[in-house]
Amino acid sequence: METQNQDAADVEAASEATFRFTIENFSNLKDSVLSPPVYVRNLPWKIMAMPRAGQQPAGHDRQGQNVAQQKSLGFFLQCNGESESTTWSCNAQADLRIIPQKEGCQPISRRIQHVFYSKENDWGFSHFLSWADIMDPEKAFVKDDSIILEVWVSADAPHGVSWDSKKHTGYVGLKNQGATPLS
Repeated sequence: METQNQDAADVEAASEATFRFTIENFSNLKDSVLSPPVYVRNLPWKIMAMPRAGQQPAGHDRQGQNVAQQKSLGFFLQCNGESESTTWSCNAQADLRIIPQKEGCQPISRRIQHVFYSKENDWGFSHFLSWADIMDPEKAFVKDDSIILEVWVSADAPHGVSWDSKKHTGYVGLKNQGATPLS
């Protein structure tokens, strides 16, 4: 009999995942925050968010007028952020979304593609969305002073990462996934 449940090693080795991070007390957000890790290709992936000041590019609008500094949300995907190794890399694509908390409202979504490695282990947008747009009641991103960020990530097999197959699968070497006969 086949079960619907995957064991933890299969889930951690998956090539893609969608996960969410709720930031509470959003109006008081002062520093970077990180979600708990979700494992894709046996690497820890986290959502990183922070308030950002200023505009990209800063300075002037099209008419040459000074543009007031505008606060915005920085939204990034981090891979393997706590690893001390400098030899790993992982190519991935992702969709970063801020999720509205009311029916009929549309999420804001932006795509990235990046080769994550020790010196560039996070990638995303310094100015994902302006603070004013996030706080706009019509867009319904804030409810009870909380926002919901979501990421879908699809990653290629990483390079330069030591992987203990016995620890993750209970087997040394390759695990038969059922597609190949054992005899």
